[in-house]
Amino acid sequence: MKIIDLSQTLSSEMPVFPQDPDFLLKEILNSKKDDFTISVLNTGLHVGTHLDAPYHFYSKGRKVLEITLNEFMGPVKMVDVENSLRKSSSISNSYTGIETDPGVAIKASAFKNVKKGDIVVLKTGWSLKWGLKNYFTHNHYLSQQAANFLVKKEIRGLAIDGPSTDKFGETIIHKILLSNDIWIVENLKNLDLILPSKNEEETNSDNYDDNNNNKSLEFFFIPLPLKTEASPIRAFVRINEK
Repeated sequence: MKIIDLSQTLSSEMPVFPQDPDFLLKEILNSKKDDFTISVLNTGLHVGTHLDAPYHFYSKGRKVLEITLNEFMGPVKMVDVENSLRKSSSISNSYTGIETDPGVAIKASAFKNVKKGDIVVLKTGWSLKWGLKNYFTHNHYLSQQAANFLVKKEIRGLAIDGPSTDKFGETIIHKILLSNDIWIVENLKNLDLILPSKNEEETNSDNYDDNNNNKSLEFFFIPLPLKTEASPIRAFVRINEK
């Protein structure tokens, strides 16, 4: 059995989404001089790897605590669009630098193998840009057709290795998913440790089906028990070798 951590490290130096409050973790007592250590935490809830509950954009939607823990655990449908997005980006623009590549809309066809009740984990490769100045503003995002397709499929949740399911400055994808009781996880990392980048000659499909692999994957997206719209989470995957 192997555990892979999918969560960004939380620290006072971490980047946050534009206009969000900074993350501040500070020791106010220290065991070297005060006998014990006490720290205080001041943060917005949409920092690092985090969960957006339906209440985030939908006043009648469920809050984090109202979603049962078993909905955040289990096998997933992994969808790998990293190579196709990289190819689309290079064709559609002249940018080649890692900090300046503009985001690409992810089409509904990428999710053709998704089934009712799935948790979908979307690998775009964007987590490699964590800490760069345009990480939050040039990310890959879902098209409206893709979001509506996932709603029709009645998935449980969508997790992505980027800062948002939306294009920067827009919220339509959040509204489509959350208003249909589909939770969202953002800022995953280390998906490449589960699913290495594919060579074009190896596959023509964006979809990864672990039934064709010798691994059994179980994902966990664990939030704090908060009666509100979001929570930082500890995300990880347990790999059971067969």
